[in-house]
Amino acid sequence: MAKYRWLRGGRAARLLSGILVVLAGPAVAIDLVVRDARTGVGLDASLLLAPAQGPSTTRSALAAALEQAGARARRLQLTQGRTRLVLAEPAAVLVMHPGHRPLWLLMEPGTPTVPWTLWLAPEDEPPAPGEPDTLTGHVIDPQTLRPVAGATVRLAGGARTVTGSDGGFRLPAPSGPEHGPLRRDLLVVEAPGGRRSERAIALAAGADLHLLVDLDAGWQEDAGHRHLAGAGAAQLPWTGPMPAPPPAGTGTAPAGQGDEPPASVRVGYGNAACSATCCTGSCSHVCVFDLETYVRRGLNDEWIASWNGQSLRAGAVAYRSYGAWHALNPVPGRPFDLCSSACCQVNDADTSTATDQAVAATAGLMLVRNQAVFRSEYSAENNCLLGTQSCANVDLSCGNGFAGSPAAGWPCLADPVGTDRDCFGHGRGMSQWGTQRWSLAPHLRSWRWQLDHYYNGNGGGTGLRTATPSRVLALDDLDGAPRTLRPGDTLEIRYRARNLAATGHGLVLLGASLRSPPGPFIDDPANDAPVSLPPGPASRSRLFVLPASLPPGRYDLYGSLYIDVDGDGAIAPGDLAQALVHRPGALRVVAGADLIFADGF
Repeated sequence: MAKYRWLRGGRAARLLSGILVVLAGPAVAIDLVVRDARTGVGLDASLLLAPAQGPSTTRSALAAALEQAGARARRLQLTQGRTRLVLAEPAAVLVMHPGHRPLWLLMEPGTPTVPWTLWLAPEDEPPAPGEPDTLTGHVIDPQTLRPVAGATVRLAGGARTVTGSDGGFRLPAPSGPEHGPLRRDLLVVEAPGGRRSERAIALAAGADLHLLVDLDAGWQEDAGHRHLAGAGAAQLPWTGPMPAPPPAGTGTAPAGQGDEPPASVRVGYGNAACSATCCTGSCSHVCVFDLETYVRRGLNDEWIASWNGQSLRAGAVAYRSYGAWHALNPVPGRPFDLCSSACCQVNDADTSTATDQAVAATAGLMLVRNQAVFRSEYSAENNCLLGTQSCANVDLSCGNGFAGSPAAGWPCLADPVGTDRDCFGHGRGMSQWGTQRWSLAPHLRSWRWQLDHYYNGNGGGTGLRTATPSRVLALDDLDGAPRTLRPGDTLEIRYRARNLAATGHGLVLLGASLRSPPGPFIDDPANDAPVSLPPGPASRSRLFVLPASLPPGRYDLYGSLYIDVDGDGAIAPGDLAQALVHRPGALRVVAGADLIFADGF
């Protein structure tokens, strides 16, 4: 491992003519741009840099490096979203702009040197409702990073509009039988002065698509972006054969403290607009997103945005976990964590409302195995039946009606929804088409069930099929007051919680129980109401009504956090447990007349 250091005194970082210079060894100059992840405009952001303490990319590790640096941390103010950073050693970086989520990242002076673009998302932006069969977006001048007003935006199929003062546009793109499940068209943008950009688009029927268009970016459809082309089936990008992962993994936070995701993902692209996808050996730019923005930009490329919400949520966790694994296990000497094409997993400059909502509902959740984030593979059609599709599974021994690739470490799994479907893809991990079929009648399986099915063998998996969802919510403390009550009284329980995701969780259930060991647990489900938790620490409270027949005595207090998987506002077996705190003997229940003497008065 390279030594991480930050020289002091005369060789420390210096700010010269708007260029931050860090002199500690062989220095490289990095062109740096900061942009808004929703509109694409350049941001006059503030950067705080400190010596990295190691290769970790979690927020806690990067924040610790900045805190340790103290006054030695260097601040840089960007003008019009651009600067040049001369860097000689790895640095922990915090990027800030009012109204936007902070971006934490590890910057390294890679070889060869490539430009970096850092994308800041609007602060805890809720997924905006989109109109079905509609294209929206923003057109940006890549030289000034400002909106382009008055540009003509049209589809080769006929519809057209003109961008407003903010560069925004809205364009109807009706779907129908003539287009099939995916409408394919060419988006053409023409601005005054003869500037022009084109992009091939694929809009799922009944879904929307939001795009960022750099006017002179020269967008082209990725030649390596393959699609399923089964008879009568929608077309779906798939993740092709990938190299086997290294044996080492990155552990999660200590037990009871949650599983901290990486703060950001560094992605390789083929252009400065972060729109041209590339395989690992051909990426010429580094684009950095917080983890949730990264998943939003990619989920609608790997799943179909018009699919059932349970399928999309299962896909969001799989997509996030795969990207997080690569962010936590970077390749030494490479400036980005993974590429943006089907060689890794597809990630480009568009989003859809349905997939945005799936990402928000599962914020921060990954898969973990052996106390480490799991490299969660998936492919289009995992049934072990060789047919006419492009099948890259090295071991189809499981047979028809089963998913798996035993030779690649993935045991056989009964997957009846795939029966008689041709294998398409590498067959490892989750079946993308399988998640859609499990989500529909008569199955109606939740996203949590689907994750357990494909990655944990329905609770009895072996080999690589032994991964479970992470705990992105942590419970630091629990307090019940008053501590002496009578049967029938109402107790207020206060929770000190932490949300380790970059965005808020809107469907969190505060669970509570009382118990006088070895007696049964006593619950109050009527007060299991959902709450929201913003990123970071938060305090919440709930009420607990003691049964009128509760016997006097000492009672243990239990507090828990659940993610409300089925959205019914009540804790149920299918919900996802996240944290549990036990306070032995926390409460004393006394007979009614004894309350005034309970504390010795």
